[in-house]
Amino acid sequence: MNLFHKNLITFNGENLLVYDFEEKRIVHKGPLLEDRGPWAMNEHGFVCMGKSFLSFYDYHNNRHVWQHQYSELLKGIAVDTIGNFITIGDHLFVWVYDDKDSQNHSTFRININTGEVIQEYKGFGGTLIPFNGHMIGKASKHEAAILNTLTNEITRYDLSDLLNPHEIELSWTLCQFSEDGLLYFVGSSRSRYAIGSKNKIGIIDLNTQSLLWHTAIDIPEGNHNINQAVTAIKVQNNLLYAHCSDYTVHIFEMS
Repeated sequence: MNLFHKNLITFNGENLLVYDFEEKRIVHKGPLLEDRGPWAMNEHGFVCMGKSFLSFYDYHNNRHVWQHQYSELLKGIAVDTIGNFITIGDHLFVWVYDDKDSQNHSTFRININTGEVIQEYKGFGGTLIPFNGHMIGKASKHEAAILNTLTNEITRYDLSDLLNPHEIELSWTLCQFSEDGLLYFVGSSRSRYAIGSKNKIGIIDLNTQSLLWHTAIDIPEGNHNINQAVTAIKVQNNLLYAHCSDYTVHIFEMS
């Protein structure tokens, strides 16, 4: 994938290129890094991901600055990460979990340039969703949580009373948060959750903890046993876009 930072962009081919589109020149050319490649960048280098570790590579001086094993960040039996991490300023937020113990997981805040572990947010994690400049949200099944990275305060919302009457479980990878405290979600019926059908979308106001709107999209079954699912959502200019597994886009106007 292409990475962007200010006036820099990467291109992947036989080599990894960093192009400065203000100076109109290639500022770095080198081999692809690690077994899963660079996932984020700043003006100093790349955050790279391996099977068992994160590292930071200074492409100006062609050297690794730091490396963290997931098993060193979190003590457990089968420690791993799904590769979802985000950057806010010079800080990296990465979720690490124990595959053998569902209660053992944390999000770690790491200084990108030095590798210093600044904070551990125990019990907070999943697919991390940045919004509002300094906020990180996550949602799963019947819960949402928001981390304020300025204060390190975590606010949790139990949404069971809202969702259970409609047999909805939130998809932990397909939600969005807005600056005014709205959670736009993709959900699945509990009775069909095992086969992966995620055809419900809706809006929850976290400030009042109320379900503002929801609907189910009729998605025909696809070829090759593709599940009926909303595969992505995006909210922009008072419109909610839902891309589905049958290659259609549904657009809803928010009043």
